[in-house]
Amino acid sequence: MKFHNRTSELAELKRIQNLSFNDHSRLTVVTGRRRIGKTSLIMKSVEDLTTLKEIMHEYNPCYTNDDLLALYSFTGGVPKYVELFCDNIPLTIDKTKLISLL
Repeated sequence: MKFHNRTSELAELKRIQNLSFNDHSRLTVVTGRRRIGKTSLIMKSVEDLTTLKEIMHEYNPCYTNDDLLALYSFTGGVPKYVELFCDNIPLTIDKTKLISLL
């Protein structure tokens, strides 16, 4: 998906991410009509998180963008939260994979 005039939204997501890392954890909810690019906007905002992608690949080599988005949504990329998730639950939102791991 091409991004047009989304610079202010990406800047706001980056500002919130920096606050989460430097201050206190924050929950951010992105809402809007269907099919307007919410998921793509979030994925674009976390594109530079190569470390999170490497962690996902280490724990779940077949991870999807949805898995990565879920991990980022739940943890905000905060290292301690990522560690807790990685150590305690399967990193997938695919129910068939999750059931087979249990």
